[in-house]
Amino acid sequence: MFPSSRQIKIQAKITMAGSLSRWLIITVLFVVGNLVANYLVGGIGTPVAWYIADRPDLVSGITIKGDEIWVLSRFDMAGVVMGFLTSYTTLKRYCLFFGAAFLLLSPLKMGLLELYWKGFRGQEVSVKGVLNWYIKPGRFAKAVIVELIVGGGGWLLGILAAAPSVLFLISMGGFASGNTSLMSLVALIYYTLLFVGLLCGFYCYTLLLPLAYCLAAQPGYSLGKVVQRGFASVQGYRKKFFYFRLSMLPWNIISRLTGGMADMYIFPYLSFASLEFLQEVAKEKQKRAEAPTVDIRV
Repeated sequence: MFPSSRQIKIQAKITMAGSLSRWLIITVLFVVGNLVANYLVGGIGTPVAWYIADRPDLVSGITIKGDEIWVLSRFDMAGVVMGFLTSYTTLKRYCLFFGAAFLLLSPLKMGLLELYWKGFRGQEVSVKGVLNWYIKPGRFAKAVIVELIVGGGGWLLGILAAAPSVLFLISMGGFASGNTSLMSLVALIYYTLLFVGLLCGFYCYTLLLPLAYCLAAQPGYSLGKVVQRGFASVQGYRKKFFYFRLSMLPWNIISRLTGGMADMYIFPYLSFASLEFLQEVAKEKQKRAEAPTVDIRV
């Protein structure tokens, strides 16, 4: 019988505590690296808002004024224009610092996940092994590409998931303006679309997440095999894994609210819990494969 989410989480905490000394230093290094990177990268732009009554000239779209770039969304229903201001100079700086931080931290993160995996399996590990993700041929590239697929894909899916609700609000806002009942209906549909869209985006993200754990467990796999085995690792249990990760969403929210400082505990906990879940899936599949078949032919 497949264990409950609560049982998996309890076992993950026990395993995590038992191998604490093996991964603590690298976890601290990774979290501090993320905090420093976030500080250096800075923001990509500035969110702004105006009342339509004050700026009736503003319309939805992208406007370029010299070095400045304005991305605006006009919500007639709410009587406001939401905007995002940036510039070519800011974008260049952001891409430069973000790219450097991404290339530096992606192999470190994969090395940390490998430490978690070995600690989870009760294997002897060395902190120096993390350096292999920087110096061994192919490992650095695989770590960067997989992190780009999982992390970048997660962000892209989130944006795409939220797009239909925003487009609906923009297109229907002017039509419903002045009609209280219609405005309430449009708002209800908007929030429903947004909620459903974000759930779909998170579900797609949980489909990509096992790729990272697969590479951490098997660094010698080719990218093709990582993708194949990663997707296969949750085959038949994708909904369970989605609900499992969804149950831990409050931890992700705490991570955001603390600016990443709480990741000192949250990142290893979520990783060990996910590894525990995938391990249980593997055990369940093995039991089914070893189960004797019954010939019912007469």
